[in-house]
Amino acid sequence: MLATVRQNLAALTLAVTLSFLLWSVAVSQQNPDRTDFLPQTLAIRTENLPTGLVLASVRGLPEVRVRITTPSDYFYRVRLSSFQARVDLGGATPGTRQYPVLVETTDRRVRLLSWDPEQVSLTVEPLTRKDVSVRITVDADVPFGFAARDPRVAPEVVAVSGPESLVETITLVTVNLNLAAEREPFIADLVPVPRATDGSAVRGVTLTPQRVHIEVPIEQQAAYRVVPIVPTVVGTPRVGYQVVGIAVDPTSVSIVGEPGTVRGLQFVQTEPVDVNTASGDSIQSVRARLPPGVSLVREQTLTVRVQVAPLTGSQVMRVAPAVVNLSGSMRATVAPGAVDVLVSGPMPVLLALQPRDVRITADAAGLEPGVHTVALKADGPSALTIERVDPQRVLVTVAPRE
Repeated sequence: MLATVRQNLAALTLAVTLSFLLWSVAVSQQNPDRTDFLPQTLAIRTENLPTGLVLASVRGLPEVRVRITTPSDYFYRVRLSSFQARVDLGGATPGTRQYPVLVETTDRRVRLLSWDPEQVSLTVEPLTRKDVSVRITVDADVPFGFAARDPRVAPEVVAVSGPESLVETITLVTVNLNLAAEREPFIADLVPVPRATDGSAVRGVTLTPQRVHIEVPIEQQAAYRVVPIVPTVVGTPRVGYQVVGIAVDPTSVSIVGEPGTVRGLQFVQTEPVDVNTASGDSIQSVRARLPPGVSLVREQTLTVRVQVAPLTGSQVMRVAPAVVNLSGSMRATVAPGAVDVLVSGPMPVLLALQPRDVRITADAAGLEPGVHTVALKADGPSALTIERVDPQRVLVTVAPRE
């Protein structure tokens, strides 16, 4: 009985095994394995470096290409995060030599075939540390009108650590400041740059602390402002003339100077422009009158034009009318014997006007002996206007000559 059970169990096991093999062959035929490189490369990680040693540089390590085998339908679902490439530096000593690259995966459906490179060249050096002074360099100074005091830095010395060959080249660390747009005290925590004797930046070392505190006092020494120009005109034009217009070019200027004084200026006056006894326009070039501690941003002269024109006025004159066009055999008298004439125009002409310069006439052409009412006609200098004659008509008595 026991022998029969054993025979049946062996037959069952053989049948299952054959079924599994047949299933595997069928699946393999439907979904064959794919052998290819991963679409992406792996970065190399270094580990187990002994205390007191440091890699001269981990930059420039090549990326690792990995060749795998996996079912075709799974190839593009393989995650790069399930792989790692590493170099074990547990037995490293100072110097340069080749170290093997180890590639591993946690994905059970992937079989690693090969990778490239299989080893890398690394340089191991003693870890060195030294203290280096911090230097502040101002690349661009504060704007004109402001002053930057000496920068303050804390700490003044930082520790530089890293490969011995790099640390030995470093003579100072620098912080470069650009203050071109700063008008207030500059305060910032900045990253200093380690530099070699020739001034070149040195990479691959560590600074402690990584940032330094910088303070630069900045004070305003001069203020700017655009203010209007007010012309200063002195003197009195010639009698009968007046100032009718004043213009200045430019109308405003930019000033710079002591902040309190500049802020207090609402305008800037020009040097005096003298129009004494002027009888026409005056154009003069003058300078701005500025208080101590203030100057023009750009030196320039100012052009002031003063327009001078005659005053206008009027006056009344008593003028005796004259009879014209009277027949030679007649004589005539006029009543009233004088009339009032209102004359207006430029004052210089009015002031020089005499009664003889204004002619009032009564036309007696064709008049017979007797008394006639005749309209008056007025004539005067072309620069003047006769506004009114009072009265406008007079009595002209015409009689034969005896």
